Amino acid sequence: MTNANLSISADPGVVFLTGLSRHLPHSRLPDGGLADEAIGGHLRVVFDRPHRQAIDELPADVAAAVLDAAARTVDETTPEGRALRASEVTDHVLQIHRHARAAAFTVERTLDEFGLAAGARDATAFDGRS
Repeated sequence: MTNANLSISADPGVVFLTGLSRHLPHSRLPDGGLADEAIGGHLRVVFDRPHRQAIDELPADVAAAVLDAAARTVDETTPEGRALRASEVTDHVLQIHRHARAAAFTVERTLDEFGLAAGARDATAFDGRS
């Protein structure tokens, strides 16, 4: 890895607050997961209004801190913006790995590999229609 600078001198509180505040719209709308990235960022428009409404409901000092943090992380030109983007990428990679593991999970794996419900191997023949 050339030219890798893994040290980012960002204020972790600003990055954390911004990351947390990005979930404010979910008090009104379900989380779209990675759908926004999949369609090129077009869902942001849908979330702008609920995000603003949620911020308006916060105490004034908290709302000001959220807005200040968001302004400091709006793009990757600031240390906080770079740190936030790095945390988002890491979060998405971990989420994708979690979904991949979940997709590989089967009843057979639970009973055979993990040995859960020992002695219940014949239960896998039950299909729920009887």
